[in-house]
Amino acid sequence: MDGLDEFRSGGSNEEIVEWDADKFIHIQKELMAGGVDVAVKVLNQLGEIDLNKVEDGDFTLDMVADAIRMALSKVDIQSLFMTAQPTLLRILSHPIPPYIKMKLINRLNEDKSLSQNALGGIGLATGVALARNLPIEELTKEISGLLAPVFTKSEIMTEYEHQMENGQNRMAVYEALGEALAQGFFSESMRTFFIQLERDITTDDYLVQMTSLTTLSDMIIKCKPPTSQKLIDLFGSVVYSLFESSRSSPDGGFVFEGAQKFLCEMVSLHPSILSSFPSLYPNLVNQVLNFSSLDALTRVRSFELFSLLARSDEGKSLLMSSSTTQCLSQFPLAIESSPIEMKTRLVQTLAFLFKEGSNENKKTFFMAIGPSFASTTVDLVKRPFNELKGSVYELWMNLLDCDFGCALLLGTPDFITWLLPYSGQNWTDSQAWGDICTALLKYPEIDPVMADRINSGVKEHTNPTRAIPQVAMEI
Repeated sequence: MDGLDEFRSGGSNEEIVEWDADKFIHIQKELMAGGVDVAVKVLNQLGEIDLNKVEDGDFTLDMVADAIRMALSKVDIQSLFMTAQPTLLRILSHPIPPYIKMKLINRLNEDKSLSQNALGGIGLATGVALARNLPIEELTKEISGLLAPVFTKSEIMTEYEHQMENGQNRMAVYEALGEALAQGFFSESMRTFFIQLERDITTDDYLVQMTSLTTLSDMIIKCKPPTSQKLIDLFGSVVYSLFESSRSSPDGGFVFEGAQKFLCEMVSLHPSILSSFPSLYPNLVNQVLNFSSLDALTRVRSFELFSLLARSDEGKSLLMSSSTTQCLSQFPLAIESSPIEMKTRLVQTLAFLFKEGSNENKKTFFMAIGPSFASTTVDLVKRPFNELKGSVYELWMNLLDCDFGCALLLGTPDFITWLLPYSGQNWTDSQAWGDICTALLKYPEIDPVMADRINSGVKEHTNPTRAIPQVAMEI
């Protein structure tokens, strides 16, 4: 028997299987009629095929993938690992197209809890095989989630540690680490990975450094307390030292921006740690107050980071100071002096700033911007730029979820002129206008006359009176 004959027969098993298109049609019928035993038998037969030698003239990879999917769907997780694990290992160990391996991963995810329990015990060999496939881009996310509870199994960690030696594979391992942490599986045994991540953050390779900072930030943002706090305790001082050293370095621009962004994101999550980074806020205040000397992107970025620090109600309370008031007063000036795209981003930044917060804190912050800014937003929404209008609508809605915002807009004549009668031009305008009216009508202290006007405006907009044309009849 030559190599091709052996391949077509499915290997050197005692039962010779001739693989062709008709055989796969037969298998489909067999699987539909049979039970677990039949499915396991077929799965094991499929596992013997050398998928790297498939010739479209006999059968295709899609036929194999579909047959594997059908067989897997008929087998419960316990039986899968008890009777077909060698086949699972063959599927995962062969350099075959990722979408075929994904058939197996999808099946395991259908009974995720059972699969994860098995992968830490009877199916540990499959778990290691999955870990070896982690660097395959199409599979990284799914494998990371599936193996998260068993990340600290010594066999899995050994495989991940081996992959860490390859710089190209390292980011995939960090993704798996992040998924395990996000699911709450923090362990001191992860120390090896944390040490390597710290090295990557402090390396001289700028690209690795920036990618690692972003990876760490994403990792922490996805975690819940206390895991996120533990990670900040581990890495906060490291990144702050990087921030300080790059701030005074003539070549540290990009590193400084990356470190600054990271620290602001961490403070946004846990405002109380701001005091651990004493020069962070003063430096940001200086950037905002001197925005006119910055290039357009750095200017917007400074305002965005300021809003990030003050995102939460706790953040707003902690930042109450004359410096903060000065920063807030710069928003109208920055918006006025910026081109449309930058105006839009700055208004979006304000919308983000007012998304959270108590009535009193929102009032304090908006009044620091300036009461007349409400009229400025009306001028902005009248401009024929949909993204700019959308950002203003979002800002208004975030203000209208508190009494101060309702009173502010209802007390702004320009806003009322815009509001009534409806003057929008498209579906987005209509939807936003309706949401704004609904929010205003929920305000308990709204003037009854104004409420009637808004209700009438809504009724007219949703059921407009249509004039019936009169046609003169010639006699």
